Amino acid sequence: MLAVAARKGSIASTAGAGTFASFDVSCIANDGCEAFTATGVTAANDRGLWMRATAGQLVLAICQGEAFTLAPGDTRAVAANTLPAAQTSGRTPFSEDGRLLVLLGFIDGTTALYHYTLP
Repeated sequence: MLAVAARKGSIASTAGAGTFASFDVSCIANDGCEAFTATGVTAANDRGLWMRATAGQLVLAICQGEAFTLAPGDTRAVAANTLPAAQTSGRTPFSEDGRLLVLLGFIDGTTALYHYTLP
């Protein structure tokens, strides 16, 4: 049985009035959690990372232009977000306990790897 996860031109869930323009990397964890990156969120925030817990709602985890706190007193604007491994390569960005590894690039040129866990 096929079910739509997201579709070009549809409303980008939890991203205001933005719509999906294209999709990049997608992956599914062993427990069924889904994650994918997409472009076209809004004019100001062109790229985002969405996640869905098993049978849950699609959630925008992080998007370009968003302020991200690396540590107390250290907040930077996100320039890019990437899933550093894809299942097509035989690797997955999901850990055994369901955390998702995300590579964040910031407008100052720095990068960081973070684990994202669905709330």
